[in-house]
Amino acid sequence: MSTHRIGTRLAITSFILLLAAGSVWGSGKVEPNMPGLLVETNWLERRLDHDNIVVIDTGRSIDDYNSGHIPGAVYLDRSTYYGEVDGVPGMFLGIDAVTEALRSAGVNDDSVVVLYDPGHGLWATRLFWTLELLGHNHLAVLNGGS
Repeated sequence: MSTHRIGTRLAITSFILLLAAGSVWGSGKVEPNMPGLLVETNWLERRLDHDNIVVIDTGRSIDDYNSGHIPGAVYLDRSTYYGEVDGVPGMFLGIDAVTEALRSAGVNDDSVVVLYDPGHGLWATRLFWTLELLGHNHLAVLNGGS
């Protein structure tokens, strides 16, 4: 089996385990006022002016982001958290690189992070998994994408 296929299977398995863990640990992984790991647009709209909320738009081009995004959302290119490692595409780039990208996007230990992407949540959930891996405890994915 190729290294790429092993990496892909590992990523899929990790994601499935994360989903299973979310059902067990979900209530302890989000800010108390959050309804769960998936938030609705009306929930976010009422909280856009909160200082500790960081909304991250990911998984699309900067030109698409510039053509329209949620007010206050910051752009985070997916290449800042996933890329090629040892010839295998789509891999986690390492703690230091990813932490720096998140810090530059305004994320700190107390941030409530809401993630969205233009599609069906692939990149938002990958970034969610990355933040979980790094130990961030206050995050959710926006239901419905952009």
